Amino acid sequence: MLTERRRVLRLLRDRSLASLWLARLAEQAGQWVFLLALLVTAWKSDGGFSLVAWTVAARFLPRLVFVGLLDIGSRRLPRLTAPVLSVAAAIVAAAMGVALLATFDVADVLIVGAAAGMGSLAAVSNQTRPRALQAALGLTRLGAGGMADALVDRAGLLIGTLAAAAILMFATHTVALFVAAGLLVVAALLLFSQIDRGGDAERALPKAHETSDPRAVARRIAIYLVGSFTAGALASVLLVVALRLASTEQPSSMAYAASFVAAAGLGMILGPLPVSRLLLRIPAPLILLATSFVMATVAVVIAVSGSATVALVAMLVFGLAAVTQDTLTAIAVRRLVPGDLYERVARLMLLALTVGQVYGAVGVVSLGATADPLAALVLLAISQVLLVAFAIAMGGRSSLRVGGLSSLPIKSVVHKLSWDTQPPAVASDFAVSDARVRRLAKWISRQANVERLVVILPVSKRVYEIYRPDEESRERLFELGRADPEKQMPYWAKVWPSGVALADVVVERKLEVSDKHVLELGAGLGVTAAAVLEYGGHIVTADYSALPLAHCRLNALVNTGRTPRATCFNWRHDDEVTAATAQAEFRDGFPLIIAGDVLYEGRDAEPLLNVIERLLVADGYLWLAEPVRRTAQRFLDSAATLGWQIDSRQVKADWPDATNGPVNVHFLTRSAQPDRIVADLGGWRI
Repeated sequence: MLTERRRVLRLLRDRSLASLWLARLAEQAGQWVFLLALLVTAWKSDGGFSLVAWTVAARFLPRLVFVGLLDIGSRRLPRLTAPVLSVAAAIVAAAMGVALLATFDVADVLIVGAAAGMGSLAAVSNQTRPRALQAALGLTRLGAGGMADALVDRAGLLIGTLAAAAILMFATHTVALFVAAGLLVVAALLLFSQIDRGGDAERALPKAHETSDPRAVARRIAIYLVGSFTAGALASVLLVVALRLASTEQPSSMAYAASFVAAAGLGMILGPLPVSRLLLRIPAPLILLATSFVMATVAVVIAVSGSATVALVAMLVFGLAAVTQDTLTAIAVRRLVPGDLYERVARLMLLALTVGQVYGAVGVVSLGATADPLAALVLLAISQVLLVAFAIAMGGRSSLRVGGLSSLPIKSVVHKLSWDTQPPAVASDFAVSDARVRRLAKWISRQANVERLVVILPVSKRVYEIYRPDEESRERLFELGRADPEKQMPYWAKVWPSGVALADVVVERKLEVSDKHVLELGAGLGVTAAAVLEYGGHIVTADYSALPLAHCRLNALVNTGRTPRATCFNWRHDDEVTAATAQAEFRDGFPLIIAGDVLYEGRDAEPLLNVIERLLVADGYLWLAEPVRRTAQRFLDSAATLGWQIDSRQVKADWPDATNGPVNVHFLTRSAQPDRIVADLGGWRI
């Protein structure tokens, strides 16, 4: 079974994509070497500490123009708005230039101008990268593609800063840094020219099924905007302070400053590993507050200690905290925002990060060469924690708890429905004229005695007659399951609430099912399959054993006169999935896959994600129903990390078989773009 990390590693090892990843690595490494060359040059000039801060600010300012004002002007406002905003941006830039000339000499202004030019090129690259990735990777690998791109990006940070540190150890001038940066950028351009861009780059993001409460969504988005602002502000401050701590002009001191940043890059590579497990145990707002507190504490520790060893370890921790916050944000926003709003929110997240970076850099300009930097840095760090705490209080902790549907940062549409009293199950002798029913019943009776249960769907009130093993037969089947080496228990032998709720979704959205090829994973007793067939769908049912498939076929035939196609395979086994996909009905994939109550154990999450990734078409849908299980949360977190859009609602009713409790119904669509938040955010995004 493929895990998320294996998917990413497989993508990184794909030889056809080697040019893409090497180009991204060289591009990012080159940008970092160039930025450090500018910062070291600025530090050695007469401008000192203030010029370093201005250089960092100039590096980030162009992103506000390219990603924010100009893009919004060209898409959302009249045509003349973009030129007007361009002129306004030029006036602001000119004003900054005049202010810099009044403070620094011409050489210093050229340093700041070079940083602004670098920032402009990087902003263009960031704007075009998602589409380039989409074209290079194709639609089926975009979730893992966004994660792979983020990993390569952070590896470039680490390699670039370590390369700068190595050069500074032996070079007495920064010319070598500029030459190295130029060579890396040229290499990146040559490699980009070798990329085969044959994918579909025009497909839009899918729209979500449900509409969330705008006020609730806005409050929760504010939490993550503040978190991004916090990470950006602290990161840019520490970038400036790295050179401040390198208080002499010796090459080894500058090398230490570059290693200081490289430690954060190493933390960012290691950081995403524990996030999914954290989300299963700790409320999301607490993680956000904790990571902000850790980053603020790192800033204070570095300022107080003045020790190289302490600073390096602290920066490693900073990188871990920053990327943990980023990954948490990516997962939460992916589940929070409907598909048609995701692009806009991703842009806001990037702008919040950028504003924080500019604020942090400009904020330290006032420190000057003689002011006490420690007091200002401590105040800045404390302010970041207070900002995030305020945002969390504004959004409300309960809205973001992890555990059950109430944990999802998305509006839960709770249906409080009355449930008609279910008639008791009765034994059946199958005294019917349909020969197909009799043949199926005869085959089933060799393995289980059958009883009839009338099931009434809570919303549509549709009635189905369901035949299932009686209590004695169920006990015998469970004994056989316990003796099975793989412990494949016959959970299918009961009418579970998830299947009933999913059948109601099929009735509600019958136009989306009619004449569509549907795959149902976990056939169960066939309540959902009967609903699909009744409303004109063509369904293939899949289960690990022939007996549930036979019951499903029987119940579909009794209720609709139609039968599903059936295939028997265990999706926990990758070889069986591969064999199943070779069948004719599987080759083209399915536009809709449905599954009810198939996530019983922790080992079920990754295999289900694997089979969905392989069998669902690029713009297809997954409808998943589950009774608020932790395993389902693990599956949803993994899916969100890989770029799936998730919308959810909750159904409450008195279910058959005396089973009570809510059922979560999740609607998943694969995003047609790389994960913008994972690819674009990062405490050290340059």
